[in-house]
Amino acid sequence: MKVVMVLDRLDEGGAQTQALNLAREMLEQGIHCMVVALYSAPGRGNFHGVETMGLGVSTRAAAFPLALLRLFSLCRRERPDIVHSHAEAADLAGRLVSACLGLKHFATAHSEYPWHWRRGVGMALERSTAFLTKQYFAVSSVVAGMLREELNIPDEKIRMIPNWPPRAGAEPERVPLPPRGALTLLNVARLHVQKNQEVLLASFREVRKRCPDAVLWIAGTGPEEARLKSLAPEGVMFLGHRTDVPALLRAADLFVLSSSWEGMPLSVLEAMREGLPVISTDVAGMGDIITDGDSGLVVPRGDVVALAQAILHCWEDPQHARRMGDAGKQLVQALEAQGIAAYAETYRS
Repeated sequence: MKVVMVLDRLDEGGAQTQALNLAREMLEQGIHCMVVALYSAPGRGNFHGVETMGLGVSTRAAAFPLALLRLFSLCRRERPDIVHSHAEAADLAGRLVSACLGLKHFATAHSEYPWHWRRGVGMALERSTAFLTKQYFAVSSVVAGMLREELNIPDEKIRMIPNWPPRAGAEPERVPLPPRGALTLLNVARLHVQKNQEVLLASFREVRKRCPDAVLWIAGTGPEEARLKSLAPEGVMFLGHRTDVPALLRAADLFVLSSSWEGMPLSVLEAMREGLPVISTDVAGMGDIITDGDSGLVVPRGDVVALAQAILHCWEDPQHARRMGDAGKQLVQALEAQGIAAYAETYRS
């Protein structure tokens, strides 16, 4: 069996990471996967034995027909059994090319708020072409609800398969860890409006009133970096791009996610795999993996006070925080085997 996985890019975001790791896992199940990225630099590559290819198309909307043409040529040559796309532009290209070539198209929906940068036009295109997709995968129950309610996808075409943390690679070169505090918080995310680190910074300011020696590590880069640095109180360290995230997770006391929307964030799953207690806003996916107070804490998105109170609770009751970390680790350990089996079963059926 051969699958062509279509991404927007090879090197950006949780959806891309999950797709690449899914291709790697399917290869070990005897399912050959080739990963194709519309907007990555042209040329072939390799990801743990999985062949990758960038089509080198510009991100400008006017260049989208060229993306269709290049993807059409590749799929006509490769003749895959399934075209499986991840992310919005890749979904649209994948279903149109599959329809032209008579191929089966699958799509994984990774976000509760797709096409956020071009909502009206994007969702209209989704609704008018959704019938061309044979199978939808949703990474959380909220995302599955979005498919039903906003795209009118029938239940029989939706299968919910939560994300799982990607397999750890080779140990990266050791990088000095930043200074710890009496309470060390960690946020690993793009510096983007979606991740809403502005709320995290405001909450951390409140935390410092009770725990003046607390520190906040923010690992990531993005368009909001300069603005967030201008808002940061004392004790915040912007770490930039880090290749040693597992080491940061093992050194921190709490992982905090302040996002405004998600699908099933891999950063939270990676933190849970390390047994690190997690505090998250109530974005999509959290209700599927976190039982509030048991395997983590969930607060309303955008609520500065609630987020600060949750952080302070974990500082004041470290035993409860450790119990939540242990429960989260046990939960995540089961997700990988279940997810791999579910994708392989659906491909083969």
